[in-house]
Amino acid sequence: MKLFQLMKLLFVRDRFVKEATEHSIKSEFERNKQFAERYPNGVLPPDKIKEFQSVQRALTKEIRHSIGASLRLVIIIAVAAGLSSLLLLCYSKPLSIYITPWTYVLSAVVLLWAVLAKVGWSIQTMAGDSLPEQLNEVFFRFLMAVGTYSLLFGLFLGIFNQILF
Repeated sequence: MKLFQLMKLLFVRDRFVKEATEHSIKSEFERNKQFAERYPNGVLPPDKIKEFQSVQRALTKEIRHSIGASLRLVIIIAVAAGLSSLLLLCYSKPLSIYITPWTYVLSAVVLLWAVLAKVGWSIQTMAGDSLPEQLNEVFFRFLMAVGTYSLLFGLFLGIFNQILF
């Protein structure tokens, strides 16, 4: 069920927005007693439905943008890791078999650090817009990028080392 919703989010935006709006309205009736009392028959006027739809459209746009931006970043990191490992091997002799596993260890340490720092961070506001929270997000993304680069660099290094030597 959630997988189908994810596919709609990615590929059938308008249908997803419609379903998200219906879900949001239903949730509002269930959670908000004042809202339910204001509309006792469970039917909203068209302008109120448009408000819900507008919010869901904006959220959907933001999520789709984030997914696309993160995919572009992963592709850039993968290409950079592949090219840098290939260049390293082209301008050096065959590398020791111990170098690749150490890049995996470095990757694991950096990625684990990023995840544990994010999960264990307890100073948060409701909106998440304070300067410490913004810097924490930048730090998390930086560590994830470095860890992912290191992991892919080690993988490409191992592959290219086998192919070239």
